[in-house]
Order: sequence, then C-alpha cells, then structure tokens
Amino acid sequence: MAHIAYLATKTLSHLNSSLGLCEQLASRGHEITYLSPIDYSNIVETHGFRFVHLKSFQKLKEQSQLLLRPRTPLSFVRWFRKKRALRLTSLRSTEIEDSLNELKIDLQIIDTEFHCAIISSQALSSPTFLHQIFFCYQKSNRNPPLNSSLIPTPENQKTIDSAWNELEHETKHLNSPKFRKTSLTQYLRIVDPLTSRFSDLKAFAKAKNFSLRKETTTTNFLRPFSYNHLPILSTSLRELEFLNDFPSNFHHIGPLFGSRFSVKTNSESLLLWNEFKQRHLFSSSSPTLIYVTLGSFWATDLDFLQRLITAFKNRPEWSLVIGLGNQSIPSKLEPLPENVLALDWAPQQEILPLCQCALIHCGASSIYECLYHGVPILGYSGKEVDQNGNAARLQFHKIALLGDKDIDSSSDIENKIAATLADSEIKKNTLIFRDHILRYHQNQTVATTVERLLEKSTY
Repeated sequence: MAHIAYLATKTLSHLNSSLGLCEQLASRGHEITYLSPIDYSNIVETHGFRFVHLKSFQKLKEQSQLLLRPRTPLSFVRWFRKKRALRLTSLRSTEIEDSLNELKIDLQIIDTEFHCAIISSQALSSPTFLHQIFFCYQKSNRNPPLNSSLIPTPENQKTIDSAWNELEHETKHLNSPKFRKTSLTQYLRIVDPLTSRFSDLKAFAKAKNFSLRKETTTTNFLRPFSYNHLPILSTSLRELEFLNDFPSNFHHIGPLFGSRFSVKTNSESLLLWNEFKQRHLFSSSSPTLIYVTLGSFWATDLDFLQRLITAFKNRPEWSLVIGLGNQSIPSKLEPLPENVLALDWAPQQEILPLCQCALIHCGASSIYECLYHGVPILGYSGKEVDQNGNAARLQFHKIALLGDKDIDSSSDIENKIAATLADSEIKKNTLIFRDHILRYHQNQTVATTVERLLEKSTY
C-alpha cells in the first residue's frame, strides 16, 4: 500500500471533497497525510488522518513585520536588504519538498490551485496528481469556457469562439507586465505558498528551475495557468458534462464529501437548527423546507437575501434555512419572519435530507450534495469562477430551474421556488443523477483510478 500526501489550499469546498477522496483511499489500506500552510488539524484529524502544518511562510511573515520602516538613507539600505533577503528565502524555500521526503511519500495529490506545491513537487521522484472539483476546463472548439453561461449548440458556435478569445485576452492582460506594475512593495514581499499572483509564481518557478512555458498553459479557464501533462483527478460528475471527449490526462472520479466535515459546524448554529427543526418540521403534518446556500468563499449578497426573505413572508406554509457560509452576518438580516432561520454556519449534511428544494449559488460542492440527497435545485449563479458554467450544465440536463440574483424580484423568487417544488421532470432527473453519484461510490472509482495511474508510473 502507498503512503499518499494530500496538499490542501484555503478553499473549504475543495478540502471537503479531498476528505472524501482520501477516505476512500484509506479504506483500501493506503496511508494518508495532509499538508497545508493553513491549520486544518482539527478537521483532518477528525477524519483519522495525520496533519503536517507548513509554517515557514508564517515565520517569514512575522520576521518581516518586525522590520521597522526606515527613517534615514542608511537604515533604508539595511531595511531593503533584509526585506529582499526574506523574499529570496521564501522563493528558495524547500519546506514542501523536505516535508514530503521526510514522510517518504509514494504519491502526492495536490489541489490544482496550490501552485507552489505543484512546482516544488516536480523535483521529487514520487509522482504528482492534481485534484480539482471543476468540470473539464481545457479549451475546446465546441465546449464553452467554464465561466460562461453558454450551452453548446451549432447556433452558439461563434459566440463560444468569442468567449474563448475574450478569456484568453483577459488572461494575457492580467499576466502582462503593464498590468502588473512593479512597486517596491511587490518587489520585496514574501511569496505566500498559496499565492495565485502570476509574477510571484513566475519568480518561484524560476528559483525551482521549473519551465512555466513548457509545462503550463494560460489559454483555458484556470487562472493564472494550468498544467499540461500531470494527471488530473476531477471530483466532478462526468454525466453532467456537455461533451464526451476529454484530454487523456483528465479523469472523472465522481463527487466526494468528507464523512465528518460537519465538525466545522459551531454549537450555537446546531442548537438553533435543532430548535427550528422541532418547531417547524416535526410539528407540521406537511412540512416544506427550502434550504439556501450562497457559498463560503465569496461575500454573501445581502440585497438578494432580503428579496428572498420577503418572498417567504408571503408563504408561511414554507420554512427557510439560510446557510451564510461563515459570513457572520445573521444580525444584518433581522428581524426575520417566524418561518426563516439564518445560520452563520449551517449543518448542510443534516439539513439537505429534510429539504424539498435547495436554492444554491451553483458551486460544485453544493450541486453534488443536493443531488446526492435527491434534493431538487433552484439555481441562482453567484457569477463567480465556475458558477455560470455549472448553472448552464444544470439547465442543459434539465436538473434545475435557474434565476438571476441581480434582477429577480421577491415575487419572481417565490414563483420559481413554487415551480421547482411542482416540477416532476426535475425531481425525476435529480434521482437519476443521484444514482450516477452512488455508482461512483459503489465502484470506488477514486481508488481504482489512483491505483491504476500509480501502477503505470509514467508520470
């Protein structure tokens, strides 16, 4: 059996998916160790895995903060040299390589947005696989970019081509020297291992003798670049894709969730949910529960939430639970109607099995958790990252109705919830796609794919 390292970034939905991935590998006897600059020890160890906290960046940051601003030309020279030395130390850091070598790792699986770890890992003899929750994002003549709400049809072909051209233009602009005006602060800043700044990653890659030109591309969806040759393990649902032809290094392994990820739930939210559940669901003869989540990474849209809450004032027979994704803003929504509960952090896995409908921002994890529990979806794309593309796929496969968070009124939201609750085709297709997810789990697609690629040892 292999000793496998997972290197995690700061996005909790990615972490949740990775925990499901690693739990399946552990069930086959593989040893799992997590590494991250963020202290995920509580969550990771709750799932039974070892955790290594990468601390070098934090130490360098603390040293940098202790350097007082210069007041004389001589002190400026000293300050400049020390600051520059700290930046060079961060660029030349071997903490990731040293930690993996010390653990005697047979395979490292790295979040596809943890660029410093991916670049560092290329100096090791053990293979590197990438993990992502996104659908296939590589450029294709027939497949729209993942940030686009376009659906591939012959009539849309010119629009799809234009969308790719626009995306490529934007990426070149963001990576251009003119856009990245070099300031003294940028020249001296310590490189955060979780950075996605192209200039910092370019400097980091140069220090590691890694060729960005040969090994990466900027012509597809991921910013600032993605990798050409490394195997990609996508915890997305192949059946939800638009197309059936994929790059040879792209592998769908099915949606996954950590079995005990709800440890993040705080006790106050759990208590409020249990009280609301007893009062509005278990005491009702025909409870109708709608769950709303707008994600944990981007700022919650308060204006949209107020319109949503107004819709429920007109529907006392419905109950609404809003998961605010740890945005800590429940007080800004008060006073709430009796049938509405807003939680700082909602126990989503406990709420969804009791729902008749979920209104979601079209983040990948929320989509898959709804499908896994057989909950019909009303999609309100947050219009960030891959959310438009995810929404388009839901519409294409007739799994969800869609709304527009920027223009829909309270009445529109109310009518679309009612339509979702009454739509038999959405309910039928939701159960079909739930079966697809269960089949990935039953076939242990994660483990079989990883073991097959590891045996090939061609990467």
